[in-house]
Amino acid sequence: MSRTPSSRTARRRTSRPPRPSPAPRTGGPAPAGRSALVVGAGVAGLATALGLRHAGWQVTVLERRAEPDRYGTAFGLHPSAQSALERLDPAVADAVHRQALPYRDAHIRRPDGTVLARLPLERIERRAGRPELLVSRPRLIDALLDGLAAAGVAVAHGHPLEPGAADGHALLVGADGIGSAVRRARFGERGSVRRVGTVAWIGTAEVETGVYGETWGAGRFFGMTPVEPGRTNWYATVPVSDGAADAERAAGAGVGHAESAVGVGAAASPPTTCPAPATGAARAADPAPAAGATPAAEGPRVLRALFDGWHAPVRQALDHTDPDTCVRYEMRHLHPALPSFVDGGGPGPAAALVGDAAHAMTPNLGQGACQALLDAEALTRALARHPGEPSRALRAYDAERRRPAQRVALASRTLHRVMSTRHTGPRDAVLRLLP
Repeated sequence: MSRTPSSRTARRRTSRPPRPSPAPRTGGPAPAGRSALVVGAGVAGLATALGLRHAGWQVTVLERRAEPDRYGTAFGLHPSAQSALERLDPAVADAVHRQALPYRDAHIRRPDGTVLARLPLERIERRAGRPELLVSRPRLIDALLDGLAAAGVAVAHGHPLEPGAADGHALLVGADGIGSAVRRARFGERGSVRRVGTVAWIGTAEVETGVYGETWGAGRFFGMTPVEPGRTNWYATVPVSDGAADAERAAGAGVGHAESAVGVGAAASPPTTCPAPATGAARAADPAPAAGATPAAEGPRVLRALFDGWHAPVRQALDHTDPDTCVRYEMRHLHPALPSFVDGGGPGPAAALVGDAAHAMTPNLGQGACQALLDAEALTRALARHPGEPSRALRAYDAERRRPAQRVALASRTLHRVMSTRHTGPRDAVLRLLP
């Protein structure tokens, strides 16, 4: 039976008031030549700053947005990413673990609800000795921010990267997403942002559907996971060629393009409001939808029409979705793959890319946050292992992370093609053969 969140749960979900945006604070003294500028305050930037500070670096974090982002739904944390976070900061990892849910018992289904295959979550758990975890994006971001505050580092929100900002630093870390200013400035146009041709939405339903995994149709799919008691995280994609953009225009939604990291390795268009919850109005304490968002009354005309006739839990999730938890974005990725994640030559500090700035990928494997944490841990470990030798440390980081991260990006892109094919018969027949 579905449960609605208690008042205590609702209070826990209430957004914190905006954090102040002080002038950059570096976290105390550090040895000469060990000062780093981290650009970007998503998962990759915050985790990297945390690791650098614990390794004895003086750290400055710049974020162009005026306050921490509160959008987004659930991140999946693979056991390897959990281990990386534990090495970066055990206290932060413990805080995240306390607020996360294990992900088990999920399936791939046809639009009528017929089960085609089981997701390999149990195999992952047996092999790793721990389950995949699901945690809401705001909770992960807040845990990292709290860890940085405890280490004496504040994020300078509302401070974009300006010319000369990296002067005097030994290291520049680009953690500023798929449209990275650091990548453009230090690595040129060696990697391009490519559209996938798919529009996606993510949201949180104020109900437990009890049916988790993904439903694959012809060209489109709809996924649901638990995120916390009384709630379901969902995500949906539709090819642009299926008229998703036309449906949004008919509903009054904008379809422009603006970078918005949603934790899944894709860039986002301006947020679009989703269906109003069937159980009542949005909580007054939640952040209001962005300017230009679709009116709540129009949201159902987009999503319910696009997934009309799919099995009942899909409609249930949409009927119980708070518009303030929903984001629309156009899926994009970085292609071709970068020949290097680091730049140690030329004037200025040595530079490294982490997270989406290095390998933005489609969200199909749910690996965006995982790869960001693995990048952060590997970079800070390499710098700790080679003190006073930043060029050597960056070469070690690049050797460890570039090819594995790019293989994950390729696998995710390939899976997207399989999931979004219109040739469902052969695909579904293959799925039925999976263990």
